[in-house]
Amino acid sequence: MARGKFLIFLLIFDISTLFAQATLPLSNDFSRISNTDNWTVSSVFSNTTGYYFGNDNNPCAAKFSKTGDYIQVFFSDIPSTVSYFLAGNSFSGGKFSVLESADASSWDTLHNHTDLKSPYLQFTDSLNPVSRYVKFLYVLKVSGNVGLDDVFINKAENKPSQNMSLKYGLNSLKNGSELMIGNKSSIELTLQNINLKDTLNHVKVNFLGVDSADFSVSNLPDLIQVQNEQNFTLKFNPSVKAGTKKAKLILTSADSIQDPFIIYLVGINGLYASEPESQPDSLSFSNIKSYTFAVDFKKSPDLPSGYLVLKKTKSYVSEAPADGITYSKGDYIGQAQVAYLGSESSINITGIEANTDYYFAVFSYNDPKGFENYLQSNPLKGKVSSGITLIGNYYSGIFSDNNTLLSDLQNRIKAQAIKVKYDDYDSTIITNFASRDTVGGQKVITCVYSGFNYVYVPPFKWGYMSREHTFAHSWMPNEDLSMDYYSDLFNLFPADQEHANMLRSNYPLGEVEIIYSKYLDAKLGLDKAGNLVFEPRDQHKGDAARALFYMCLRYNGLNGLQWKLPPNNSSPYIIQDQSVLKKWHFQDLPDSWEKARNDYVFSIQKNRNPFIDSINYACKIDFKKMEYIEKPNESYCAVFQTSKIEEAVEQIRIDLYPNLDKRGIKIVVGLSKPQMLMYSIVDLFGNLVCESQFNFEQQALVLNFDESNLTQGIYFFSLKTDQGIKVKKFMLN
Repeated sequence: MARGKFLIFLLIFDISTLFAQATLPLSNDFSRISNTDNWTVSSVFSNTTGYYFGNDNNPCAAKFSKTGDYIQVFFSDIPSTVSYFLAGNSFSGGKFSVLESADASSWDTLHNHTDLKSPYLQFTDSLNPVSRYVKFLYVLKVSGNVGLDDVFINKAENKPSQNMSLKYGLNSLKNGSELMIGNKSSIELTLQNINLKDTLNHVKVNFLGVDSADFSVSNLPDLIQVQNEQNFTLKFNPSVKAGTKKAKLILTSADSIQDPFIIYLVGINGLYASEPESQPDSLSFSNIKSYTFAVDFKKSPDLPSGYLVLKKTKSYVSEAPADGITYSKGDYIGQAQVAYLGSESSINITGIEANTDYYFAVFSYNDPKGFENYLQSNPLKGKVSSGITLIGNYYSGIFSDNNTLLSDLQNRIKAQAIKVKYDDYDSTIITNFASRDTVGGQKVITCVYSGFNYVYVPPFKWGYMSREHTFAHSWMPNEDLSMDYYSDLFNLFPADQEHANMLRSNYPLGEVEIIYSKYLDAKLGLDKAGNLVFEPRDQHKGDAARALFYMCLRYNGLNGLQWKLPPNNSSPYIIQDQSVLKKWHFQDLPDSWEKARNDYVFSIQKNRNPFIDSINYACKIDFKKMEYIEKPNESYCAVFQTSKIEEAVEQIRIDLYPNLDKRGIKIVVGLSKPQMLMYSIVDLFGNLVCESQFNFEQQALVLNFDESNLTQGIYFFSLKTDQGIKVKKFMLN
């Protein structure tokens, strides 16, 4: 039997309550999960949740397919270990965790799995004797599913010895865990004897560490009877020096299982933790694309608790975090946003736009929460420009004035395209592109039609928002949900389900003259010809037009069916005016967000939307007949069809920066194909400053000038190719 294939589908019941405790040892091979035993399943599991093929000859295994999926077991005896088999199917970038708890409210992590592959591998984790729950949780899905099989929970041996446990309030403390007491002068701890037979006796306490003299105990019991407990006081009397105080509390007894019982104590003398001694060093940026890049740096020598990273556009970060404040990713400090909090030194940044400058500042800090101390002086700073696009030579040999344009483009975007599952839209587009950080550790997604911002606490779940088919599902010649076109990422956008998506329904897009219904910037009503149309907000009009153009081009002729703008056989009463779409295409040209989205979809679906990459192509295609247009009549096409330079040079970005007494000029040129180039810089009076000519074979051309002889004034950068000349004006202040 081939492992890692998922062919069997069984019913998983949605259980919302816990049942009587099971006795140990306890096992489950997942041939069934019923509502009469001690296994509970999260409501995130759907009633049609499938099973994997299991480990070895076991025909079934539990399948975790969404963020938040979990299976939990409740038992009565003192456990020793839990063993289980895990496998991943295309699992990448996510996290699957195994947790334990004494009360099902406070959970400790036994094992975090971030690299699961097929076939199944067995894992064994040691359990805390006080634990009575074990949970298997899909913490974060980026891509792929997880199979769980052959779970076995062992019972601890019934040795004739004591068994020690410790609680702070209602929370059980795990042996070897950390206890934060803040700046309290004392706290009450509870010592438990959870053994079923013997008295816990000869209890003693010791403190180790540089600050051990700052801690002491009183009322420590010498012995505790079977299944009993007693409180004692932990005192904190710190020395003069302010900041963080640490020590190791060691409880010993005649307990052969939990002897010694160690807790790492953290106290704070004053208002804040100790200030870090140094900032990180050597800031750099890697994997730079239009939709993502990585921020890398060298950790501080004193290894603080972590690093706070601020992100900003338009100017360098001048803001700084305030001591004693617990920030969350997405919070704002002035105009700068918290991009990261943690101990890692390589951070992946998403939610960015193409061809945009981003500025960063990195601060060392020491926690715990509420007592943070940020090193505010001389943070590590730097700047990075996101990538232009990933076009490269994708359109090599394709020109808008060739009468084979339609077939040339269609063959190109079909050649390497792969299907991305409809159910993976949230783990791809939502997680890695469309969602943005906002305050309080939350995320936000914008409804493309109305502009409504949907704020949520991760993980994202569908319901309020939907995946809107721009080329309506009912327009499609074949409504087969398993086909590529149903889940094509270029056609799907997040939309407010109740207010915007339902308002659009399957109506054609157009310009509303008489409003029937309205939600924020989305409108439904009659156009000037009396047709019922839906009008999205201005920022999405060009995006929507290009999505429709793409769908007609990509799938025309598939299975012998004609894809075109309606009316068609599937929607004979829907009339989509292509002149409106072409008008929107030029009014709302591809912006940095749409270009970045094009690149991101290209990275996973392996094809591009050519109408985003070149504004000329749309004029040359009749999307009603799906035929080539040699000489477009539309006035807006005439304006933008002045030359083929737009197909050769995507954009020119000029950055100016001071360099002591000199002026630095950085010019980045995005190219769609290898070509011979000639560039020059002239001043306002036509005087030549510099020029050069060479054959360039890469995607992006970067030119750096350090010209001390340039005076203040206006200059022109001229780029000449075989397809024409493009000029960009810039000013030196």
